[in-house]
Amino acid sequence: MSRGRSDRTTALGAPSAGTLAGSTSARPASARPGVTLVELVVALGIFSVLLATTLSFYRQQGEAFTEGNERMTVMQNLRYGENAVEQNVRTAGIGVPSKQPVVVYAGEDVIAFNADYATNLANDFFAAFYDPWLPNSAVSAVTPSRAFTIPGTTFVYPDSAYFQGSTNSPAETI
Repeated sequence: MSRGRSDRTTALGAPSAGTLAGSTSARPASARPGVTLVELVVALGIFSVLLATTLSFYRQQGEAFTEGNERMTVMQNLRYGENAVEQNVRTAGIGVPSKQPVVVYAGEDVIAFNADYATNLANDFFAAFYDPWLPNSAVSAVTPSRAFTIPGTTFVYPDSAYFQGSTNSPAETI
C-alpha cells in the first residue's frame, strides 16, 4: 500500500495525524508536552505551602497529645495519692488502747495518728493488714526511747509509753 510514499502520508497524499506537511520533526518546539519553568516553580510553591501547613498541623496535634498525656499522668498520680491517704485515714483509731491518743498531730499539711495498721500475728483480728514478715518494732507503738520528730514539724512523739495490759500497744503511728 505504500506505493513509494512515506508511511506518514495517507493514500491521498495528505499528512497523517501527528505530522505537519513538510516538517521533518513530529511536532514543533512550542507544541512539545511538559511543563514550563514557571509552572514548575508555581507547583513547587503550592506543594511547599501544603506541606508546611500539614506539618504544622501534625506538630500541634503531637503537642496536644503530649499535654493531654501529661495531664492524665498527673491525674492518675493524684488519684493514687488520694486513695493512699484515704486508706490510711480510714484506719485511724483501729485497735488503739483507751489511753493512747488517736490523733497525734494535725496541721495544714501533716496529720499523724495512731492505728493498729499492721500485724505479724495471724490471730490479731484488730489490725488492718497482716504481714508475717514485719519486725515487732514495726507493728507496735513507738516507745519514748525511739521518739521521733513528725516530718514537717518540730513536734516530737511520743513523750510516754502506751500499753495494752502489760504489753506495748499494738497501735502504730501513721
